[in-house]
Amino acid sequence: MSLAETTGLAQWLAPVPFFRQKQIVDEKTEHPGARWRWPDGHWHSVLGQPSRQPSWPTAIRRIVAGRWPVAAHTGKVPTLITDLTMRTWLRANRGFLLFVAGFLFFRTAVADWNPVPTGSMRPTILQGDVVLVDRLAYDWKVPLTNVSLHPVADPQRGDVVVFDSPADGSRLIKRIVAVPGDQIELRHDVLIINGQAATYGPAMPSQEWVAPGVEVPALRQVETLLGQARMVQHLPGIAARRDVAPITLGPDQFFMMGDNRDNSFDSRYLGPVERRLINGRARRVLVSADITDHWLPRWDRIGSRLQ
Repeated sequence: MSLAETTGLAQWLAPVPFFRQKQIVDEKTEHPGARWRWPDGHWHSVLGQPSRQPSWPTAIRRIVAGRWPVAAHTGKVPTLITDLTMRTWLRANRGFLLFVAGFLFFRTAVADWNPVPTGSMRPTILQGDVVLVDRLAYDWKVPLTNVSLHPVADPQRGDVVVFDSPADGSRLIKRIVAVPGDQIELRHDVLIINGQAATYGPAMPSQEWVAPGVEVPALRQVETLLGQARMVQHLPGIAARRDVAPITLGPDQFFMMGDNRDNSFDSRYLGPVERRLINGRARRVLVSADITDHWLPRWDRIGSRLQ
């Protein structure tokens, strides 16, 4: 690289703050001692001749167009330019990068929000709800993994949780109906835990939206079992798995079911779910939009607590 080329390199890089703070030495130049400094607002070559600093727009246009000096013997752009440009970009955007890293850490380790596209938890959770998930409810985990650093509390019957499917890893939201050590059975849509059958209140007829313009009859009842009560839904006209042989759950195993009992892909098909696959507990509905009515907001559901 000739002295004229190295002097031109200094002109190209003059707007970059990094080069104003450090001396730059090109060991491959024909003049090994050539260097530049910034004593008075101008670049100076070894000959002491000031070179005019280009404006930022001019420098950017030159860089984008590839009009910077190249090594005469290789014809390649010096790697110094690429390395220092990246370093300068990282330094200039440090605040934004820290914000992104903190945001990702918050969503993967502290709290998350998940839209619900299906009706498997109706009538508790509707399609179009966005739920707040407390990721610290049960465990402190390494972000983006299922590795638990410290257990906080044990998941309980009745909790609405978000977990990774044992089958394919997809994210699901269901209710815990049985915990480790429980014996669970389902007989003609009647839930039985440790030999005690649930009781059901009067059936309330309803209509279940299953596709645009398609609704099927539904029955909603209050299910009471082991001191807990919740609204569940049955779809008599839909083929579903309404019977499950008695199963005793092992350590760290949980049985999940959707409140929409006849339209839910849950532990009746997947089997028990291990604790390590539970991501957190769904606490509230953050926002909600009616997917059947032009995505209009459901104001009465915003901020409602999940029980």
